[in-house]
Amino acid sequence: MWEVKSMREILRIYSRISSAVQEEGTSLKTQKDFGIRKSKELAAKYQIWNEVTASSHNENLTNRPKIAELLLEIQNGTIKHLFVYNND
Repeated sequence: MWEVKSMREILRIYSRISSAVQEEGTSLKTQKDFGIRKSKELAAKYQIWNEVTASSHNENLTNRPKIAELLLEIQNGTIKHLFVYNND
């Protein structure tokens, strides 16, 4: 449940494509646009975390520094709200 505080919450928007030739409908712009739309629905500020091109084939996150940083900040309690277009 989204809880509104006196200061506007920040929705982190994580975007990533797996290759330079990405399927139509999942481009970085599409992911960003959906995330911004969600932040407006929630009356929240937003911050884009763009991984650009990074494969999710390997469970090791060394090739995905943005998601690794996001996960660490979530664990530390710095980030409370995250939008991900697709969890694959």
